[in-house]
Formats: sequence, structure tokens, C-alpha cells
Amino acid sequence: MKHIAHFIETLGSGGAEKALLTYIQTFNMKIFKHTIITLYEPTLSTDYWKKNFEVCGVNIFNLNHRNKYNFIRSFFRLRRFLKNEQISLLSTHLFWSNFIGRLAGKSLGIPVISTVHNPDYDTEVSNNWNKSKLRKHKLVRLIDKYTVKYCCNHLIAVSDYTKNHIISKFNLNNDFVDVIYNPVKLDFQAGISKTEVRRSIINEFGLIKNHPILFSSGRVTIQKGHDDLVRCISHLRDNKVLVNLLIAGNLSDVKYVDNIIKIAEDLNVRSQLYLIGERRDVHKILRGIDIFVFPSRFEGMGISLAEAMIAECPIVAYNIGPISELIENSISGSLIESRNWQAFAEEILLLLRNSTFSSELAFNAKERASLLFSPNIQVNKFETLINKIFKESNNV
Repeated sequence: MKHIAHFIETLGSGGAEKALLTYIQTFNMKIFKHTIITLYEPTLSTDYWKKNFEVCGVNIFNLNHRNKYNFIRSFFRLRRFLKNEQISLLSTHLFWSNFIGRLAGKSLGIPVISTVHNPDYDTEVSNNWNKSKLRKHKLVRLIDKYTVKYCCNHLIAVSDYTKNHIISKFNLNNDFVDVIYNPVKLDFQAGISKTEVRRSIINEFGLIKNHPILFSSGRVTIQKGHDDLVRCISHLRDNKVLVNLLIAGNLSDVKYVDNIIKIAEDLNVRSQLYLIGERRDVHKILRGIDIFVFPSRFEGMGISLAEAMIAECPIVAYNIGPISELIENSISGSLIESRNWQAFAEEILLLLRNSTFSSELAFNAKERASLLFSPNIQVNKFETLINKIFKESNNV
């Protein structure tokens, strides 16, 4: 049986980690043996999904990488592990795992597939960077480009947008990159009504009763645009509509978190803003909300958006990057020009006032998501690609 290793920076709460977990939960373990390798030293935050991976019965090996001076050590530890475990193919995720993994795989003649989760070289990514960060960004891009061209057998992009982005930035052939949407699986508890879920959410977080619940999930950082949501709820209040804004996600970007709290205080809507941190029960929360709001400024795909679609939520999102691939405007969700938070707020008002239209969008979103993000479909594509790479490697 061929042995596949999946190398990722951490098992934290991010979208790439969650997608990998869904892959592991769905793979047919009789076809390939799967092992997880993580880069960074374990902490409570970086091992967020570790127990879920362990339940799947996969071996987890950690390189215990602590700082930037550990890269050579991590390279040799990874290389030794790949050789000792007789790894047949290495699948890598996120920049530093991609970098070290590609070099280690190349040095051993092991095929490497890297997944591109974000449009890392999009203008929007570096808009607010200083000159020092821009110089580092250029160096990172060169490293990434070199290791893709000379150390990688194939790339997976999580959307057509991400594929086109990486092809244009690295001047790659179209057939070098396959699009495989991240698989998404939500476990809904049978027999519990939306009303019961909503009541439990209100009680747990102390939300204002009888006020609509807007919900957003994802790391609380500038990429996700949560500051615009705070402005939206102020605009709604000015239109005599009071809402609860519930945001779930990692709060480690303290500077940004403090900034959105300050904005909320300045706009006198702090009592309507609820930052609830990382949650394992997002699937439950989604069942009890009124509208899922997604004001991201750049994305590779957006797993939290896909989860909201599967949970049959009405959605308002900024029309950036790949989002129009996932949502058909005014059919399976509402798409708004990026950074136009006034129009975003007006669309929320429209959905709150038109429950029939809102329900139609939600139903269509669920139907579309069942095709786009089916774990079985995406796993089949991944395993087909693995077999293709093995065949090509044997013919060399």
C-alpha cells in the first residue's frame, strides 16, 4: 500500500487545516495509508483539530519547528522521516510547509503536490504593508516560484480564481494546476429545530432577544473585513433596525481586534457586537442565525462561506476573487462591491425585510454547495490526481 504524507504548518483552526481534516475523514484508507506531518511546535492553538485527526486513526508527526533559525533542522528532520517511513507522495499546504516539503521531496525523488489556498500575491494582500514587508514579500514570492517550478510535481488550487492567479504570477502551464474545491462537511444534530438552536445561542452569548442575528466566522483579522460589519450595524441602527453581530474566530490579532472594538465604541454599537473566539460548533450556530455575512477582502475559496451555504443560510458577501464562482448573485446569495459597506448594509436590510427572497437564496445556496463541496467528489478528484502523479513518476 502506498503511503501518503500530508505536510501542513499546524493543526490550528484555519480553513486549510479544516479542509485537510475533512479529506482525512473521507479518504478510503484501504487505498492509501495517510500520515499527517506538522511544522510548528505544538500549542493549544496550533493543535486545535489534533484530537479530531487522531480519531481518524492517522499517525501525526511534528517537526517541532520553533523559529526562523530552525529551517535547516526541520528540513533534515522531515527528510529523515519521509525516508524512514517510505513515503510514496508528499502533499503540502501553506507557505513554509510548501517550501520545506518541496525541497525535501525533491532531494529524495518523492513526488510533491502543493495546494494553493490563497491568492498570496494579490494586490489586496499587500495594500497596507510597509517597505520592509514588501521586500520580504518579494523574496517569499521568489522562493515560492523557484520551489514550484523545480521541486513540485503538481499544484492544486482551491478555486478557478486561485488557479488563474498562481498561473499568471508564476508563468505556469494550465495543465500544471488542477482545481479541487475544499471539501466541506457539517454534522447537523437531528431532531433539534432552528427555534431551539436560536434560543440556545441567545442564552449562551447573552444576545438581545427579538433582534436579528448576523453571523460571521473566520480569523478576526483585516483580511476578513470585520470592521466593515461594525459600520454596517451602525447603518442599520440609523435605519431603526437593531441587530446582534456575532463573530466567531481566532482573536490572536490583538491590534485588529482592539481596532474593531474601538470602531464599535465610537459608533455607539459596542453592545451589539459579540466576539466569541474559536468555536467547534459553528455548524450549530449557523442553524440559528438570520444572515451569514462575509465581508472578506481577499480569499482563495472561503470555507466558512461554503459552510454557510451548506447550512442553508441567506448570505451577503463582498464580490471578491473566487466568490462569484461559489455564489450566483441574487440566486444563491447577495454579492456586493468590495469595501462598499453602505451597499452591504442596505442588502442586509433588504433580506431582513423580505423573508421570501431570503429563504429562496438560502435554499439555492444549499443546493449549489452540495455539488461544489461534496467531500466524496473532492476526495475522488484528489485520489485520481495522486494516481496520475504516480503514473507519470513511473514513466520518467
